[in-house]
Amino acid sequence: MNIAILNNGKVANTAVFDDFSTAQDFLKNKVWSDADAVVELEEGFGIGDSYINGQWIKQELPEQPELPEEPPLDMQLTDGDIGYLKGMVAASGGEPRDV
Repeated sequence: MNIAILNNGKVANTAVFDDFSTAQDFLKNKVWSDADAVVELEEGFGIGDSYINGQWIKQELPEQPELPEEPPLDMQLTDGDIGYLKGMVAASGGEPRDV
């Protein structure tokens, strides 16, 4: 079973045990020095989420910045790059062509 190791109501770590009593023994014997509780981890929750008054709460993730759209490859190459690539194509027996 998956166990959440809590510190002040927040999942600090997770572990897998055959039974809950073993996880409680680990807690009692201070295997995790900063842990103050262990609970069975509900699917879909993990490190950083909270367990308060028997209720699971997902942590709010910061909004990810939107990445700019990547320009087409021909807009990324310099004239020198294009000349070099045309030369490579010609050297391999291919027919270079304009883009």
